[in-house]
Amino acid sequence: MDLDGVDIGESFKISSVKLESDVVPTIQGRDFVIATLAAPTVMKEPEKPAEAEAADGAAAEGAAAEGATAEGDKKEGEDKKAAEEKK
Repeated sequence: MDLDGVDIGESFKISSVKLESDVVPTIQGRDFVIATLAAPTVMKEPEKPAEAEAADGAAAEGAAAEGATAEGDKKEGEDKKAAEEKK
């Protein structure tokens, strides 16, 4: 089927298709629609409200700060152990 010059939303009926001589449509007695040209659809992820993005950013900063504190605590603990071992 040639779609050149066809507009979106246009329907194609069985009469517009040239069928081979041994092919007979099941539906007889009327010119029925076999296809409609539709625009492509794209799924978009809903946008987050600005407040939610700000909260997500603050949570990430808080988690990073906690990680840095935990690493600092580990280093202090290791320093204390090393000092005790030297004694």
